[in-house]
Amino acid sequence: MKRKSLLGALTVLGLLVAWLTGAFETEMSDEDQVRQLIEDIADGAEAADIGAVMGPFSKRYSDPEGLDRRGIYGIFWSQFNKRGPITVVLSGIDVQITQDSATAAFDAGLAEGQEGGMLSLPVNLDALTFEVDLSRESDGWRIVSHSRWSALDIERNQKP
Repeated sequence: MKRKSLLGALTVLGLLVAWLTGAFETEMSDEDQVRQLIEDIADGAEAADIGAVMGPFSKRYSDPEGLDRRGIYGIFWSQFNKRGPITVVLSGIDVQITQDSATAAFDAGLAEGQEGGMLSLPVNLDALTFEVDLSRESDGWRIVSHSRWSALDIERNQKP
């Protein structure tokens, strides 16, 4: 009986070690890879890290407003230098995959903080709806275009 208990304990221990080292780790689905890419952009925006935000954008990016990758970079650079710290809250991300292309639709809440205050009340709140088009490139999924609709824009006056 002790031998069976020891064998069972060793089996459980071996499975635990394999799980901790990632032996049973499965590859992320395409949908999860796209969701992770959007979440990485949000994390980069919160840190005002333009490299993290721009990494997922394809070199061939272009949108209906006529912006290319360089134009998007300029917008982010300007906003990061002007706004200061922001908070990003994402809704669920709806992903549709068709072979080597994808579309992701989601809402993002952006809150700009007030620096130097005792309370961290937002100065500006924006709720935006995004739809981004992605393409599978040699190094993974990349954003190739987007559309954006401003659903809500609230500005709190600091002084009457």
